[in-house]
Amino acid sequence: NSDKIDWASAIQEHITYCDKYNIEGSKESEVDSTDVNIDEVYPSTPVITSIIEVPLKHGYINKQGRNVPTWNLRYFVLEKGKLVYYEKATADNEYPYGVNEKGSLPSLAGVSVEVNGDNVNLTGGDDRTLLLNFSSKVDLDAWVDAFNSHIAYANSRQSLKITKEAEIVEVTKADEVIDKPPIKYGRVSKQAQTNQRKWDLRQVVLSEGTLTYYKSALSNPPYGKEKKGEVPSLAGKTINILDDLQVELTGGSERDITLKFINETERNEWIQSIQLHINYKNAISK
Repeated sequence: NSDKIDWASAIQEHITYCDKYNIEGSKESEVDSTDVNIDEVYPSTPVITSIIEVPLKHGYINKQGRNVPTWNLRYFVLEKGKLVYYEKATADNEYPYGVNEKGSLPSLAGVSVEVNGDNVNLTGGDDRTLLLNFSSKVDLDAWVDAFNSHIAYANSRQSLKITKEAEIVEVTKADEVIDKPPIKYGRVSKQAQTNQRKWDLRQVVLSEGTLTYYKSALSNPPYGKEKKGEVPSLAGKTINILDDLQVELTGGSERDITLKFINETERNEWIQSIQLHINYKNAISK
């Protein structure tokens, strides 16, 4: 039937994508593969206790205009709990799949899916409401399932972020730091200043409340060569835990910086070291 044909097309699309970019499943996945139980017809947002990766979905949907109640055909891309819509699809059907971004819901956390006939209303959360219209029930059902899965993903990421931030703050309170924290160094990906989609692998060194990054590593002090930049003082910085193992350092008098790690263990070790250096710099700056 039409449902099976739709699923077959979706599966083949993902197979083609994985083959094209040589994507392979890891032998020991860090993600809990437990299935999410979904109610029949129009499921409520699934409740998941661990982060389960959700498949990317994209395609054309009619969206009601923000200021004028007319319908505009937009190309929607649903990825990791975020919804972006573009004027049209890319000609080569390659990432980011859309051209000329028209708007987005940066996070679907807290969003509700309301179905009314051929229309779907996305409401709640921190972002604006969207009213969408579908030409077929098959298409509507597939997108409702996808919305609910990505909402569950976004809710879980938000919950995990709050929990981990609370744990880190509890472990490393500012008034507990007196001595100089130990130097920490290693290879870390840093987001480029001019292109947020570009990541540069750098030798990052934390020393006495200063974060310095170099092009390559050294085994002896200063532990890096060909300096590329630094955050001279981490005083006043706040650690923000983002998706995709990213950590953003914001606030204070110095520039913000975003780092990306290869796994949660590495990320959490760096977070605790960075927090110790922030605390140290805060203490000596008083």
